Amino acid sequence: MKIAVLMGGLSSEREISLRTGRGVAQALRNLGHEVVAVDAANGRMLPAGEEERAALPAEALEPSGTTVLARPETLAGADVVFIALHGAAGENGTLQALLDLAGKTYTGSGMLASALAMNKAISKRIFAQAGIPSPVPAGSFLDLFPVSVLTTSTLAQLHALRPESRFDDRRFRMNVVVNTSAEGFVENAWPGRSLQIGDRVRLTVFLPDPRCVMTTLAQDDLPKDNDILRTLARHNRIEVAGGLYPCAGVYAVVEAAGNIRAGDQVSLV
Repeated sequence: MKIAVLMGGLSSEREISLRTGRGVAQALRNLGHEVVAVDAANGRMLPAGEEERAALPAEALEPSGTTVLARPETLAGADVVFIALHGAAGENGTLQALLDLAGKTYTGSGMLASALAMNKAISKRIFAQAGIPSPVPAGSFLDLFPVSVLTTSTLAQLHALRPESRFDDRRFRMNVVVNTSAEGFVENAWPGRSLQIGDRVRLTVFLPDPRCVMTTLAQDDLPKDNDILRTLARHNRIEVAGGLYPCAGVYAVVEAAGNIRAGDQVSLV
């Protein structure tokens, strides 16, 4: 497997990141992988075993100079990108979002989890809103919030924007799909409001649902299609946790529990 190890960068933790990256790169080589070490600050490839010595010192770097993200050819042949960066540039979701758009598999948390975890104030609000000590209760499996909601209006809007792609709800792995008649990305206006489903269930909508490369993957009869995520990035980028991300649907928490069934009436309250 060909692995690109991203290290260095422009943060104050550059030296530690280079040391981390050198160790990771050597360990991967020992396991038989083909490894290329890349300085994220300028996109330069660093020689094996000499990564720390070959990298430019921090004071020689231009603060707003070319980064690895502006030189995608350095990552083009990689099967996996190993993120060995320290500091916000490698941990706040921005790099993860760009790698998602490039269709690259990478290590660590995804874009949304990275962005929210970096923002401690929002993390605390999420925990408080959910009323639980962790957003992932013991024995459960969920993305970040217990419930994801999507509308048929959003699916129709995406299809209208790019008819060549199949915007099937299976790509988005939703818990609830609401049949809506309005046009556009209607659920963008839902955060802060509640959804009443049937007689008993009520959901509190918390924030837009940022999307990653998983939406583009092949499944069943759906082909791999990178334009699924590209269409969202072009037409529905929304601010989440201080960054702009391609979104489809919304995240919600359960305010009043109960059973829901296909065909239940849904109202926005």
